[in-house]
Amino acid sequence: MRRSMLIPLLVISLGAPLLMSACNSQGKGEEGVGDVVEQINLNEKTSGQTFKLDKDGVVSIDVKASSGTPYAWKVTNSSPAVLTQSGKAKVSSADMPGAEATTTYKFRAKKLGTSELTFALTSITDPTDVAKSLTTTIKVKNI
Repeated sequence: MRRSMLIPLLVISLGAPLLMSACNSQGKGEEGVGDVVEQINLNEKTSGQTFKLDKDGVVSIDVKASSGTPYAWKVTNSSPAVLTQSGKAKVSSADMPGAEATTTYKFRAKKLGTSELTFALTSITDPTDVAKSLTTTIKVKNI
């Protein structure tokens, strides 16, 4: 009789940590919607993911590129009725030419809804020359 109770307890104790880590993974929650976020490092791995934002929240989105190149990040798609950009993007200074620089955009939730944001690494001399494009979706919810 004791053995019959021991096996289910063992299964539960071994499976619980795996279940907890699966539930806590950012960007992979229910229906592909991640946790409520205040900061996103947008890159090839996180591009295409959906994140939640509180209805009164602000999210910072970081995109990175090599400094010293004739390319700069630009927002090419957004829904300003849902998310409005707060101020101008800020570019960090790189330690040396060619080192990675981070451009930070801040967006404030204006109303409930969904906004797809697309960032394009665009030539500063030819706006049709896009070296890279990254996208994320922000769902503004009553949380």
